[in-house]
Amino acid sequence: MTEPDMSPTRAVFERQLAALGSGDIGALMANYTSDAVLVRFDEIYVGTAGIRAAFSAYLARRPKLVELAQYAECGDTIFYRSAIDIDGQAKESIGTMVLNNGKIWRQTAAFLPGGIR
Repeated sequence: MTEPDMSPTRAVFERQLAALGSGDIGALMANYTSDAVLVRFDEIYVGTAGIRAAFSAYLARRPKLVELAQYAECGDTIFYRSAIDIDGQAKESIGTMVLNNGKIWRQTAAFLPGGIR
């Protein structure tokens, strides 16, 4: 549930975190526009079918948010840094989300080399 004073941009981010935390691919995909793009260093996923495949593989690894270390937003753009437990290892991740009409339109995501800083 979102707080009344939470920005609409932050509310999208919180829905994304909740969907990832519950492993609910349907709720996760509801956050994306039909023409969304997910850019990672290893691959670029275009459209909901590509993004669904990427997140299905990611959720199979049972990621758990350890800490949202930093969060910044400006208008329709989100920038975040977090600690994730994935495959039993602590990883630091960074990413961006750009929204269009309250849904994720463009996203970047990466794990940083090494452990948590």
